[in-house]
Amino acid sequence: MNPVGQGMSRAKAELARAADTDHSAGMMPVEIHGDAAMSGQGVVMETLSLCYARGHRTGGTVHVVANNQIGFTTPDPRDTRSSFFTTDVAKMIEAPVLHVNGGDPEAIALAVRLAVDYRTKFRRSVVIDLVCFRKYGHQEQDTPAIRQPLMYRAIGATGKVYFELLQHRRDAGIARTPIIRVERQYPFPAQQLAAELARFPNLKTGVWCREEAHNQGAWSFVEPRLREMLPSGARMLYAAPDASASTAPGYHSAHVARQAALVTQAFTG
Repeated sequence: MNPVGQGMSRAKAELARAADTDHSAGMMPVEIHGDAAMSGQGVVMETLSLCYARGHRTGGTVHVVANNQIGFTTPDPRDTRSSFFTTDVAKMIEAPVLHVNGGDPEAIALAVRLAVDYRTKFRRSVVIDLVCFRKYGHQEQDTPAIRQPLMYRAIGATGKVYFELLQHRRDAGIARTPIIRVERQYPFPAQQLAAELARFPNLKTGVWCREEAHNQGAWSFVEPRLREMLPSGARMLYAAPDASASTAPGYHSAHVARQAALVTQAFTG
């Protein structure tokens, strides 16, 4: 669709008998790309390469990249391209790239305004890299069961260990384990938690992770409730420090070691 959009814009401008040398005549092409398409489809590069040629130019295009960081069946963006950014292909025409958080509507509005102003003033192409994610899955229908049926583990977690789990997942480059934060245990948020777990119909293992020792905490209370929510055939595990008479080790070094072991246990089972 990229060359089609460019051709339509150029044709409309010529039909309007544009007097300006960039042939824009009030036309502004806007193209929306997926992150994998931007870096992986040759037609994108070919169209970019022609965008300033005399017989093809349209006075600049605003390119919007829906960068959900998943290239269809690849569970990790490092498997989709060799460059760091999916928009690096735009460097071939020296187009500015605006990287913006897809979860910040005000930042998006500012980026769009800046992109349109740049294109209008300089008659050059500009790229908006909308860094976001698919809410439920990794393909067009947002259904993980279609393309990645064996992709998910899930850790359920409460307390500050949740943030340590997030950091470990980021540092280790783990892309297949969702982490769900549960801060209220009574009344137990059964409906909300069930809705979250329903997003992963092919879940194989659920892990309840708490900082309290095995003989403390709410495991005996939450365990039967969690089992009712898991898909048929999924196993339920409990990640917690060994049984102890006290709530804390007493030494910082011992606490650090215990936390590290807990985080590892949560991901390895």
